[in-house]
Amino acid sequence: MRKPTKKKASPRKKTTTRKVARKPARTTWKKAAPKKTTRKVVKKAKLWTPAEIRELKKLYKKTPNPQIAKALKRTLSSVRSKAVALSLKKAATPKRAVPKKKATAKKKTARKRMTAMKRKAAPKRKIKRR
Repeated sequence: MRKPTKKKASPRKKTTTRKVARKPARTTWKKAAPKKTTRKVVKKAKLWTPAEIRELKKLYKKTPNPQIAKALKRTLSSVRSKAVALSLKKAATPKRAVPKKKATAKKKTARKRMTAMKRKAAPKRKIKRR
């Protein structure tokens, strides 16, 4: 007769399960606040009167654009765009005398320096003629 054999213990550790307290299920959901819809108020473009156009033509050559805009009670961009539409140009202003810079020797890059050194170091080849 055989002797009853003991079962060998498995190399894994025994794990125990335990119950973890859960949060109660949400019964009601918060309603999202209604989205506020705002519309941008778009101003309609103010039409240019013939008197304003005459004033613009008179002032445009010598007066700075911000001053013209204030005088005509218009935006700076509207003054500029109308001037472009009427093909107005500012008077040429004399350029300021800018002192000339002294000519400085350009720095040679590493590559140029190396090629220059090779040229100096390499012996000149004699061309054989037959």
